[in-house]
Amino acid sequence: MATLQAATTSTGALVTDPQAVRQLCENHCFGTLNWEVDDDGELVIWGYDSFEGLC
Repeated sequence: MATLQAATTSTGALVTDPQAVRQLCENHCFGTLNWEVDDDGELVIWGYDSFEGLC
């Protein structure tokens, strides 16, 4: 049996309504992934997880 391991990196996404994105992220299950929306509207999601680990 093989185990898939992958790594990615990218820049964050700029959003036009940071508060709406915060509310959306707070109501969504990201598993063990972390997220942040700063005051300038940059959305960043990071961490380690697998396809099975997400809700």
